[in-house]
Amino acid sequence: MVGVCAVGSAGADTPERGQVEVLELKIQNDQHAATDLGPAGPSLGGMEVYSGAAIRDGRRVGRGGGSRQVVHIDGKELTTQCLITIELERGSLTMQSLWRSGTKSLDMASRLPPA
Repeated sequence: MVGVCAVGSAGADTPERGQVEVLELKIQNDQHAATDLGPAGPSLGGMEVYSGAAIRDGRRVGRGGGSRQVVHIDGKELTTQCLITIELERGSLTMQSLWRSGTKSLDMASRLPPA
């Protein structure tokens, strides 16, 4: 699950300035590949690349892809840097965030093109 907090891109002097739109999207992967750079198993620099459909309220609303790379290891807990670009009807969103293993969702923020 990806929680997308999209900030409107209205001009500085318009009433829409500061407007926030939250999109709750689920990503259904259709392609996935993992690259193991260090010793077998999770290691610093290991990467996953994926693509798939963006789903909202049970229907497909876009498509996209991205990657996540291990940037920190603390025992069994991994921290990854995640990057995803999703094409929606209103335009493309590119988002980046950190994610810790064991959490179920990922909250990301971006700017949406004007409606």
